[in-house]
Amino acid sequence: MAMIYTLVSSAKEWLSERYGQDACPDNAEEEEAAKDEVIVPHGEPVTVDTFSAWRERFEAELALERAKLMPESALTAPKEKKLTGRQWFENGRASAETILSNFSSL
Repeated sequence: MAMIYTLVSSAKEWLSERYGQDACPDNAEEEEAAKDEVIVPHGEPVTVDTFSAWRERFEAELALERAKLMPESALTAPKEKKLTGRQWFENGRASAETILSNFSSL
C-alpha cells in the first residue's frame, strides 16, 4: 500500500514537471484550505496575573454553587464516624453469636 502511494506521488510530480500542469486540480483547494487553517490570535493573552485573577473568580463561583447544592443540615450537623469492619471486630462488638447469626440468615 505504501509503495503504491509512493509511485502515484512520483508520477504526479513527474507529470507536473513534464507538462507544467497540475496532475490534480485539488491543489488549488488545498492551498486555500491551508490559508484558512492559519490561526489568528484573538482574545486576551494569558499571563500569571490574569490567570490568578480568573482562578480566584472561578473558585468563588464554584464555592457558591457547592453552597447552593449542599443542604443546611449538612453544613451544621457533625458527621458520624462509622467504624470499619476491622475496628468493629477489634472493639469486641463482634461476638461469635452475632457473626454466626449474620451468616445463618444468608
